[in-house]
Amino acid sequence: MTTHLHIGQCGNQLGLSFWELANCTYQPLVTNSPANGPLPTDNESCPQLFHARGNARAIWLDSEPKVVKEALDRGYASSEQVNFEQSGRGNNFSMGFLKSSSLCERTMEQMRKEIEAADAYRGTVLWHSTGGGTGSGVGSKLSEMLRDTYPRSHILTVGVVAGKNSESPLYNYNSAFSLSCLHENADGILLMENETLIRNIETHQSKAMKIINSSRSVNNSYDVPMKTINQYAARQLSGMFFPTKAKKGFYDAHLSRA
Repeated sequence: MTTHLHIGQCGNQLGLSFWELANCTYQPLVTNSPANGPLPTDNESCPQLFHARGNARAIWLDSEPKVVKEALDRGYASSEQVNFEQSGRGNNFSMGFLKSSSLCERTMEQMRKEIEAADAYRGTVLWHSTGGGTGSGVGSKLSEMLRDTYPRSHILTVGVVAGKNSESPLYNYNSAFSLSCLHENADGILLMENETLIRNIETHQSKAMKIINSSRSVNNSYDVPMKTINQYAARQLSGMFFPTKAKKGFYDAHLSRA
């Protein structure tokens, strides 16, 4: 089995969209239960992705609590699967890599428990950005620690790369340092660029508008919400991480939206 590790704001937000899609596909959350909690403990809809009690086989961590707590509130994680601090890493790779020892040690202990609970541990998927301080620095540090602790397991990273119009010029330097470290420790690096995702979404929206009303000129300028970007990326990644035998109707219900 594979354990997923969601790191930083980007990794956690993308993870929320991914596990939302997984829950809709394999085991929808019980909407009338307290706090929209997970399914009962006898649920085994998809053991490759979920524990029997309904929460995801994942660890959620960030240097700030907001997004991590959302995973907890939605029922995708238990209290033993979340890890956060109260201050960010200032969009600085070195702060994330060098000054997050306690955060990384707690995460590795949580990973140990997740791995021991799995029938057969195969590897870890790291979800993070390569530009932010937590995603680049902490993500790189954890890839190094995982490689040292579990040398025979596989490590795949899903890295989101900031485009040329990113908020800070530090993102480019952070990405360079992060990718250098990941190159040494990871077995595979899957990169997704924000601007490419936005262009793909805009292309689909433009085609849809032309089909709906081909007589009117179509405005190709869209303000794409971040949630839409994450949902689109999650649908693309589902083909890689979801079991090959999906629930009936999955492709019609979800992949057709991509």
